[in-house]
Amino acid sequence: MKRFVFVVNPKAGRGKALKAWATIEPLLRHKGINYTLVRMNGNQPNFTTDSDTVLVAVGGDGTASTVGGWAFQQSCVFGVIPAGTGNDFAKNAGVPLDPLKALQTVLGGVERNVDVMDIDGRIGLNIFGFGIDSEVVRYAESRRWLKAIGRLSYAFVVPVVLARHKPFHVRLVIDGEDRRFEGVSLVAIANGPAFGGGMKVAPDAQMDDGRLDVCIVSGLRKLQLLWLFPRIYSGRHVTHPSVHILRGAHVAVFHASDLHHGESDGEQMPLRAQTTVKVVPGGLRTLVPSALERRATESTADISTKYGPS
Repeated sequence: MKRFVFVVNPKAGRGKALKAWATIEPLLRHKGINYTLVRMNGNQPNFTTDSDTVLVAVGGDGTASTVGGWAFQQSCVFGVIPAGTGNDFAKNAGVPLDPLKALQTVLGGVERNVDVMDIDGRIGLNIFGFGIDSEVVRYAESRRWLKAIGRLSYAFVVPVVLARHKPFHVRLVIDGEDRRFEGVSLVAIANGPAFGGGMKVAPDAQMDDGRLDVCIVSGLRKLQLLWLFPRIYSGRHVTHPSVHILRGAHVAVFHASDLHHGESDGEQMPLRAQTTVKVVPGGLRTLVPSALERRATESTADISTKYGPS
């Protein structure tokens, strides 16, 4: 019998995860689902699992990345209730953004084997990057009020970050092929197409193809970067000659510049002079909507009214 462990991050989405949990918990009780609530506290799991455990992240991309990493390490099935700022992993995987519809996927969806990224031993689900994106994450994390404006925070922060941004040189070895780039402003190694609340940095990336899409932006002045930035929301930036898309299963990154911070799935992480990112094909058993669920036209509004919090 399946046992569901819902890992709720109280800080995700400025309380959005707690609101999502308040919406779905009455339905779990009504259905008699065997579940355990765990409030996320740190980066280590404080619960036990077995072969029948389904780990469910209730939060944003950072929460999904951490809980998904636990599910990968413990060979559990993984589900997600998107309740953060960007929710890009859920979008990339096709999980509905509405908490009740996402719960339907957790309870009645199908398993899809999704690739994960091994970033120097740290598991990532969606993206690893440095340059402008990590500078934006670092700026936003030090100013929590920016989280309140959601995906628009990127559009607000980018011009500020660009004012102090310094391009750098980078060497990439992708599946043994050596490439060098100068005047780089962004390196994004992507498992899924979008990050940062819908920015399609690697629009053709697929989460189950056994390879990573690497986006490098180089040789642009600050005003040119500012002009190019809006195109990333549609993926049209990839047509610009200064944007390079490479693909491979094993990516070694070398840089000699004064860079200390990267980002993985929207969370800051230390950046080494050499970082290795490799794909683990089909490493995460993820619950996604079934064909029947995708075709269903039944509204969840009545369910929310009947079982949701007053």
